[in-house]
Amino acid sequence: MQKNHYQNELAISSTQKRKGTSNKKADILKIQSWLTLFELLKPGSGTLTGIDGDFGPATEKAVINFQKAKGITQNGIVDAAVFNLLCAPMKKAFGTTPAGNGLRQRILSAAKLHVENSPYELRINNQTNSGPWVRSYMNGQEGEDW
Repeated sequence: MQKNHYQNELAISSTQKRKGTSNKKADILKIQSWLTLFELLKPGSGTLTGIDGDFGPATEKAVINFQKAKGITQNGIVDAAVFNLLCAPMKKAFGTTPAGNGLRQRILSAAKLHVENSPYELRINNQTNSGPWVRSYMNGQEGEDW
C-alpha cells in the first residue's frame, strides 16, 4: 500500500492573506497548522497562532515571523512558495525514497525519515489527534475518533 493522501497537505488553492478576497478557510487552517508546527520545532520563533481558519492579525504576524526565520520577504502573504517552505518537512518525509536492502531496512529508513521531520499531532477545535500529519497518515481523517 502506498500512501498518497499527504499530497493534499502540500498545496493551497490560492494565495492567502489578511482580508484576501480569495481566502479559503481550509487553506488558512493548513497554514495555521504548519505555523504552529514550526513553533514546536523552533520555540520562540513567534509563529504560534490559533488554528481557527481566520487570517487575522495574529496569523499575519505569525507568517511574517516565519518569513523572517526563513530569510525571505516579510509581507505576511502566503503564496505557493511560502507554503512550500511551511510544509517542507512533510514533503521530505514522504518524498524521499527510503534506503536499505530489503523490506526491514526500508521500513526502518522510512520511519527514521518521518521521525526526523517531526510528525506532531495538533489540537484543533478541542480535538486531539489532528493536523496535517494525522490527516496524511489517516487518509484525510482526524480527531479523537480516529
